[in-house]
Amino acid sequence: MCIGWSKYFAHRKQFLGSTCGLARTLISDLRLDKPKDPSGCPSLGPYDKGTEEVRATEGNRALLTVFALCANVSKTFGYDLMLWLPQCEEACDQLNKSNECEGDTVLVSIARLARIAVRAMEVYRRASEDSSFAQHATMAIEPLKLALHNLRTSFSHEIQQHRTVIASTFTAEVAIYELALLQSPTPLVPPLSNPHSLFASRRVEYLLACLQTCKACCDYTLAGDVRDISVTSMLIFPYCLKTVYKLAVLKDVSGWDPTIATATVDTVRCLEQIAVIAENANAKYKEETGEDSVFGEAAVMLRATAPNWRVPTVEQEQTVGDVSAPAWNCDIGGDFSLMDFANDFWLSGPMNF
Repeated sequence: MCIGWSKYFAHRKQFLGSTCGLARTLISDLRLDKPKDPSGCPSLGPYDKGTEEVRATEGNRALLTVFALCANVSKTFGYDLMLWLPQCEEACDQLNKSNECEGDTVLVSIARLARIAVRAMEVYRRASEDSSFAQHATMAIEPLKLALHNLRTSFSHEIQQHRTVIASTFTAEVAIYELALLQSPTPLVPPLSNPHSLFASRRVEYLLACLQTCKACCDYTLAGDVRDISVTSMLIFPYCLKTVYKLAVLKDVSGWDPTIATATVDTVRCLEQIAVIAENANAKYKEETGEDSVFGEAAVMLRATAPNWRVPTVEQEQTVGDVSAPAWNCDIGGDFSLMDFANDFWLSGPMNF
Protein backbone atom coordinates (compact mmCIF):
# COMPACT_ATOMS: atom_id res chain seq x y z
CA MET A 1 0.00 0.00 0.00
CA CYS A 2 2.79 2.43 0.94
CA ILE A 3 4.67 1.70 -2.29
CA GLY A 4 1.62 1.91 -4.51
CA TRP A 5 0.43 5.20 -3.01
CA SER A 6 3.88 6.76 -2.65
CA LYS A 7 3.11 9.42 -5.25
CA TYR A 8 0.89 11.18 -2.72
CA PHE A 9 3.64 11.51 -0.13
CA ALA A 10 6.89 13.47 0.00
CA HIS A 11 9.36 10.70 0.73
CA ARG A 12 12.93 10.16 -0.29
CA LYS A 13 13.91 7.42 -2.67
CA GLN A 14 15.27 5.50 0.33
CA PHE A 15 11.66 5.21 1.50
CA LEU A 16 10.75 3.06 -1.48
CA GLY A 17 13.86 0.95 -1.02
CA SER A 18 13.25 0.32 2.66
CA THR A 19 9.55 -0.31 2.09
CA CYS A 20 10.33 -2.89 -0.58
CA GLY A 21 12.74 -4.55 1.84
CA LEU A 22 10.04 -4.65 4.49
CA ALA A 23 7.52 -6.09 2.02
CA ARG A 24 9.93 -8.82 1.00
CA THR A 25 10.53 -9.66 4.65
CA LEU A 26 6.79 -9.95 5.26
CA ILE A 27 6.45 -12.23 2.25
CA SER A 28 9.13 -14.46 3.72
CA ASP A 29 7.68 -14.35 7.24
CA LEU A 30 4.28 -15.37 5.88
CA ARG A 31 6.00 -18.19 3.98
CA LEU A 32 4.42 -17.06 0.73
CA ASP A 33 7.73 -17.67 -1.02
CA LYS A 34 8.05 -21.17 0.45
CA PRO A 35 6.54 -24.50 -0.66
CA LYS A 36 3.03 -24.97 0.67
CA ASP A 37 3.87 -28.27 2.30
CA PRO A 38 7.57 -28.20 3.26
CA SER A 39 9.11 -31.57 3.97
CA GLY A 40 9.29 -31.80 7.73
CA CYS A 41 11.13 -28.81 9.14
CA PRO A 42 10.32 -28.57 12.89
CA SER A 43 11.24 -24.90 13.06
CA LEU A 44 8.45 -24.03 10.63
CA GLY A 45 5.79 -25.62 12.79
CA PRO A 46 2.76 -27.59 11.58
CA TYR A 47 1.14 -26.64 8.31
CA ASP A 48 -2.34 -25.24 8.82
CA LYS A 49 -4.54 -26.39 5.95
CA GLY A 50 -7.26 -24.06 7.20
CA THR A 51 -5.33 -21.09 5.80
CA GLU A 52 -4.79 -22.70 2.41
CA GLU A 53 -7.73 -20.96 0.76
CA VAL A 54 -6.62 -17.54 2.02
CA ARG A 55 -3.08 -18.18 0.86
CA ALA A 56 -4.32 -19.31 -2.53
CA THR A 57 -6.01 -15.95 -3.14
CA GLU A 58 -4.77 -13.01 -1.08
CA GLY A 59 -1.39 -14.64 -0.56
CA ASN A 60 -0.88 -15.12 -4.27
CA ARG A 61 -1.88 -11.54 -4.95
CA ALA A 62 0.47 -10.25 -2.27
CA LEU A 63 3.40 -12.27 -3.60
CA LEU A 64 2.98 -11.12 -7.20
CA THR A 65 2.33 -7.51 -6.21
CA VAL A 66 5.47 -7.32 -4.10
CA PHE A 67 7.51 -8.97 -6.86
CA ALA A 68 6.28 -6.53 -9.51
CA LEU A 69 6.74 -3.43 -7.34
CA CYS A 70 10.19 -4.51 -6.17
CA ALA A 71 11.23 -5.17 -9.76
CA ASN A 72 10.31 -1.62 -10.77
CA VAL A 73 12.00 -0.05 -7.76
CA SER A 74 15.12 -2.18 -8.33
CA LYS A 75 15.20 -1.14 -11.98
CA THR A 76 15.09 2.55 -11.11
CA PHE A 77 17.48 2.65 -8.18
CA GLY A 78 19.67 -0.41 -8.63
CA TYR A 79 18.54 -2.07 -5.41
CA ASP A 80 18.77 -5.82 -4.87
CA LEU A 81 16.47 -7.85 -7.07
CA MET A 82 13.64 -10.04 -5.88
CA LEU A 83 14.07 -13.13 -8.01
CA TRP A 84 11.27 -15.04 -9.69
CA LEU A 85 10.46 -18.11 -7.61
CA PRO A 86 8.51 -21.28 -8.41
CA GLN A 87 5.89 -19.93 -6.00
CA CYS A 88 5.45 -16.90 -8.28
CA GLU A 89 4.69 -19.18 -11.21
CA GLU A 90 2.24 -21.15 -9.09
CA ALA A 91 0.57 -17.93 -7.99
CA CYS A 92 0.11 -16.86 -11.62
CA ASP A 93 -1.36 -20.21 -12.59
CA GLN A 94 -3.76 -20.30 -9.65
CA LEU A 95 -5.00 -16.75 -10.15
CA ASN A 96 -5.56 -17.40 -13.84
CA LYS A 97 -7.39 -20.61 -13.03
CA SER A 98 -9.64 -19.11 -10.36
CA ASN A 99 -10.34 -16.00 -12.47
CA GLU A 100 -12.12 -14.30 -9.57
CA CYS A 101 -11.79 -10.79 -10.98
CA GLU A 102 -10.28 -8.85 -13.87
CA GLY A 103 -7.72 -7.34 -11.53
CA ASP A 104 -6.10 -10.75 -11.09
CA THR A 105 -5.52 -11.01 -14.84
CA VAL A 106 -3.93 -7.57 -14.84
CA LEU A 107 -1.74 -8.47 -11.87
CA VAL A 108 -0.52 -11.68 -13.49
CA SER A 109 0.29 -9.77 -16.68
CA ILE A 110 2.26 -7.15 -14.76
CA ALA A 111 4.15 -9.82 -12.80
CA ARG A 112 5.13 -11.70 -15.95
CA LEU A 113 6.33 -8.46 -17.56
CA ALA A 114 8.34 -7.74 -14.43
CA ARG A 115 9.89 -11.19 -14.68
CA ILE A 116 11.28 -10.38 -18.14
CA ALA A 117 12.60 -7.05 -16.86
CA VAL A 118 14.32 -8.84 -13.97
CA ARG A 119 15.94 -11.30 -16.38
CA ALA A 120 17.37 -8.37 -18.36
CA MET A 121 18.49 -6.67 -15.16
CA GLU A 122 20.30 -9.83 -14.08
CA VAL A 123 22.22 -9.84 -17.37
CA TYR A 124 23.11 -6.16 -16.95
CA ARG A 125 24.37 -6.60 -13.41
CA ARG A 126 26.40 -9.66 -14.20
CA ALA A 127 27.93 -7.91 -17.20
CA SER A 128 28.81 -4.92 -15.03
CA GLU A 129 30.70 -7.21 -12.66
CA ASP A 130 32.23 -9.67 -15.12
CA SER A 131 34.08 -8.20 -18.10
CA SER A 132 34.31 -11.54 -19.88
CA PHE A 133 30.54 -12.01 -19.65
CA ALA A 134 29.91 -8.44 -20.74
CA GLN A 135 31.52 -9.20 -24.09
CA HIS A 136 28.48 -11.33 -24.88
CA ALA A 137 25.72 -9.43 -23.04
CA THR A 138 24.23 -8.16 -26.29
CA MET A 139 23.43 -11.74 -27.26
CA ALA A 140 20.74 -11.79 -24.57
CA ILE A 141 18.69 -9.07 -26.26
CA GLU A 142 17.05 -11.17 -28.99
CA PRO A 143 15.87 -13.99 -26.68
CA LEU A 144 14.47 -11.40 -24.27
CA LYS A 145 12.75 -9.55 -27.11
CA LEU A 146 11.16 -12.80 -28.25
CA ALA A 147 9.98 -13.60 -24.72
CA LEU A 148 8.44 -10.15 -24.41
CA HIS A 149 6.78 -10.40 -27.82
CA ASN A 150 5.27 -13.80 -27.04
CA LEU A 151 3.98 -12.55 -23.70
CA ARG A 152 2.39 -9.43 -25.14
CA THR A 153 0.65 -11.37 -27.91
CA SER A 154 -0.99 -13.50 -25.23
CA PHE A 155 -2.65 -10.43 -23.69
CA SER A 156 -6.17 -9.43 -24.58
CA HIS A 157 -6.75 -5.99 -26.08
CA GLU A 158 -8.16 -4.74 -22.79
CA ILE A 159 -5.10 -5.90 -20.85
CA GLN A 160 -2.75 -4.32 -23.38
CA GLN A 161 -4.48 -0.97 -22.89
CA HIS A 162 -4.24 -1.04 -19.09
CA ARG A 163 -2.05 1.87 -18.00
CA THR A 164 0.06 -0.14 -15.56
CA VAL A 165 0.56 -2.90 -18.13
CA ILE A 166 1.71 -0.26 -20.60
CA ALA A 167 4.16 1.19 -18.06
CA SER A 168 5.42 -2.29 -17.18
CA THR A 169 5.97 -2.99 -20.87
CA PHE A 170 8.08 0.17 -21.15
CA THR A 171 10.10 -1.00 -18.15
CA ALA A 172 10.79 -4.39 -19.72
CA GLU A 173 11.69 -2.88 -23.10
CA VAL A 174 14.12 -0.36 -21.62
CA ALA A 175 15.70 -3.06 -19.46
CA ILE A 176 16.26 -5.18 -22.57
CA TYR A 177 17.52 -2.54 -24.98
CA GLU A 178 19.81 -0.75 -22.57
CA LEU A 179 21.99 -3.87 -22.59
CA ALA A 180 23.32 -2.31 -25.79
CA LEU A 181 24.91 0.40 -23.65
CA LEU A 182 27.33 -2.18 -22.31
CA GLN A 183 30.69 -2.02 -24.03
CA SER A 184 34.24 -2.86 -23.04
CA PRO A 185 36.82 -0.05 -23.14
CA THR A 186 39.25 -2.48 -24.78
CA PRO A 187 38.42 -5.83 -26.42
CA LEU A 188 39.46 -8.79 -24.35
CA VAL A 189 40.31 -10.73 -27.50
CA PRO A 190 41.32 -9.67 -31.01
CA PRO A 191 38.32 -8.25 -32.96
CA LEU A 192 38.43 -10.93 -35.68
CA SER A 193 38.07 -13.70 -33.11
CA ASN A 194 35.74 -11.84 -30.79
CA PRO A 195 32.21 -13.30 -31.07
CA HIS A 196 30.80 -10.05 -29.71
CA SER A 197 31.97 -8.21 -32.82
CA LEU A 198 29.41 -10.17 -34.83
CA PHE A 199 26.70 -8.24 -32.99
CA ALA A 200 28.38 -4.83 -33.24
CA SER A 201 26.40 -3.94 -36.35
CA ARG A 202 23.16 -4.43 -34.43
CA ARG A 203 24.18 -2.25 -31.52
CA VAL A 204 22.97 0.96 -33.15
CA GLU A 205 19.67 -0.76 -33.97
CA TYR A 206 19.21 -1.62 -30.30
CA LEU A 207 20.19 1.88 -29.19
CA LEU A 208 17.61 3.36 -31.55
CA ALA A 209 14.99 0.94 -30.23
CA CYS A 210 15.87 1.99 -26.70
CA LEU A 211 15.50 5.65 -27.68
CA GLN A 212 12.12 5.05 -29.33
CA THR A 213 10.89 3.19 -26.25
CA CYS A 214 11.93 6.10 -24.05
CA LYS A 215 10.15 8.52 -26.38
CA ALA A 216 6.98 6.43 -26.34
CA CYS A 217 7.09 6.33 -22.55
CA CYS A 218 7.54 10.10 -22.29
CA ASP A 219 4.77 10.79 -24.80
CA TYR A 220 2.39 8.44 -23.01
CA THR A 221 3.11 9.97 -19.60
CA LEU A 222 2.80 13.56 -20.79
CA ALA A 223 -0.50 12.81 -22.56
CA GLY A 224 -2.15 11.62 -19.34
CA ASP A 225 -3.31 13.12 -16.08
CA VAL A 226 -0.64 13.09 -13.41
CA ARG A 227 -3.32 12.42 -10.80
CA ASP A 228 -3.98 9.04 -12.42
CA ILE A 229 -0.34 8.04 -12.82
CA SER A 230 0.59 4.67 -11.38
CA VAL A 231 3.71 4.05 -9.33
CA THR A 232 5.11 2.04 -12.25
CA SER A 233 4.74 5.02 -14.57
CA MET A 234 6.10 7.30 -11.86
CA LEU A 235 9.26 5.19 -11.76
CA ILE A 236 9.88 4.48 -15.44
CA PHE A 237 9.23 8.01 -16.77
CA PRO A 238 12.24 9.68 -15.09
CA TYR A 239 14.34 6.58 -15.73
CA CYS A 240 13.62 6.96 -19.44
CA LEU A 241 14.68 10.60 -19.26
CA LYS A 242 17.97 9.58 -17.73
CA THR A 243 18.44 6.90 -20.38
CA VAL A 244 17.83 9.48 -23.11
CA TYR A 245 20.48 11.66 -21.50
CA LYS A 246 22.91 8.74 -21.59
CA LEU A 247 22.18 8.20 -25.27
CA ALA A 248 22.69 11.92 -25.92
CA VAL A 249 26.21 11.82 -24.47
CA LEU A 250 27.15 8.39 -25.81
CA LYS A 251 30.37 8.74 -27.78
CA ASP A 252 32.83 6.71 -29.81
CA VAL A 253 30.21 4.22 -30.95
CA SER A 254 30.49 3.41 -34.62
CA GLY A 255 27.34 4.49 -36.45
CA TRP A 256 25.77 6.25 -33.48
CA ASP A 257 25.02 9.98 -33.66
CA PRO A 258 24.25 11.38 -30.16
CA THR A 259 22.30 14.29 -31.65
CA ILE A 260 19.62 11.79 -32.65
CA ALA A 261 18.73 11.45 -28.97
CA THR A 262 18.42 15.19 -28.36
CA ALA A 263 16.41 15.61 -31.56
CA THR A 264 14.04 12.81 -30.56
CA VAL A 265 13.46 13.65 -26.89
CA ASP A 266 14.08 17.05 -25.30
CA THR A 267 14.56 16.13 -21.64
CA VAL A 268 14.33 19.73 -20.44
CA ARG A 269 11.09 20.30 -22.33
CA CYS A 270 9.67 17.04 -20.94
CA LEU A 271 10.35 18.19 -17.39
CA GLU A 272 8.82 21.59 -18.09
CA GLN A 273 5.74 19.89 -19.53
CA ILE A 274 5.33 17.58 -16.55
CA ALA A 275 5.70 20.66 -14.32
CA VAL A 276 2.75 22.28 -16.10
CA ILE A 277 0.73 19.09 -15.72
CA ALA A 278 1.57 19.01 -12.00
CA GLU A 279 0.51 22.65 -11.65
CA ASN A 280 -2.84 21.90 -13.28
CA ALA A 281 -3.34 18.91 -11.00
CA ASN A 282 -2.55 21.05 -7.97
CA ALA A 283 -5.04 23.68 -9.12
CA LYS A 284 -7.78 21.06 -9.38
CA TYR A 285 -7.00 19.68 -5.93
CA LYS A 286 -6.93 23.19 -4.47
CA GLU A 287 -10.31 23.92 -6.01
CA GLU A 288 -11.70 20.81 -4.33
CA THR A 289 -9.95 21.05 -0.95
CA GLY A 290 -8.90 24.67 -0.60
CA GLU A 291 -5.29 23.63 -0.02
CA ASP A 292 -2.19 23.11 -2.11
CA SER A 293 -1.14 19.53 -2.78
CA VAL A 294 2.19 17.80 -3.19
CA PHE A 295 1.85 18.35 -6.94
CA GLY A 296 2.40 22.08 -6.39
CA GLU A 297 5.72 21.38 -4.71
CA ALA A 298 6.62 18.99 -7.52
CA ALA A 299 6.00 21.65 -10.16
CA VAL A 300 8.28 24.16 -8.43
CA MET A 301 11.12 21.69 -8.03
CA LEU A 302 10.78 20.32 -11.55
CA ARG A 303 11.15 23.79 -13.02
CA ALA A 304 14.16 24.52 -10.82
CA THR A 305 16.02 21.34 -11.74
CA ALA A 306 15.08 21.03 -15.42
CA PRO A 307 18.10 23.06 -16.67
CA ASN A 308 20.44 20.51 -15.08
CA TRP A 309 19.31 17.99 -17.68
CA ARG A 310 20.41 20.08 -20.64
CA VAL A 311 22.94 18.17 -22.74
CA PRO A 312 26.30 20.00 -22.61
CA THR A 313 27.69 21.55 -25.76
CA VAL A 314 31.08 20.63 -27.21
CA GLU A 315 32.59 23.78 -25.69
CA GLN A 316 31.19 22.94 -22.26
CA GLU A 317 32.53 19.39 -22.48
CA GLN A 318 35.99 20.68 -23.31
CA THR A 319 35.84 23.00 -20.31
CA VAL A 320 34.63 20.34 -17.89
CA GLY A 321 36.82 17.60 -19.32
CA ASP A 322 36.18 13.89 -19.54
CA VAL A 323 34.50 12.76 -16.33
CA SER A 324 34.00 9.17 -17.40
CA ALA A 325 35.96 6.40 -15.73
CA PRO A 326 37.88 3.69 -17.63
CA ALA A 327 35.41 0.90 -16.99
CA TRP A 328 32.48 -0.83 -18.64
CA ASN A 329 30.20 1.78 -20.21
CA CYS A 330 33.14 4.20 -20.22
CA ASP A 331 31.85 5.64 -23.48
CA ILE A 332 28.96 7.23 -21.58
CA GLY A 333 30.36 10.61 -20.62
CA GLY A 334 28.72 13.60 -19.03
CA ASP A 335 28.40 15.08 -15.58
CA PHE A 336 25.56 13.42 -13.70
CA SER A 337 26.28 15.22 -10.42
CA LEU A 338 23.70 17.95 -11.09
CA MET A 339 21.02 15.47 -12.10
CA ASP A 340 20.07 14.86 -8.48
CA PHE A 341 16.55 15.94 -7.66
CA ALA A 342 15.54 17.16 -4.23
CA ASN A 343 14.27 14.79 -1.57
CA ASP A 344 11.18 16.66 -0.46
CA PHE A 345 8.48 16.29 -3.07
CA TRP A 346 6.36 13.77 -4.93
CA LEU A 347 8.75 12.77 -7.72
CA SER A 348 11.87 12.91 -5.57
CA GLY A 349 11.92 9.15 -5.12
CA PRO A 350 12.18 8.07 -8.74
CA MET A 351 14.00 11.18 -9.93
CA ASN A 352 16.66 11.38 -7.26
CA PHE A 353 19.18 9.08 -8.91
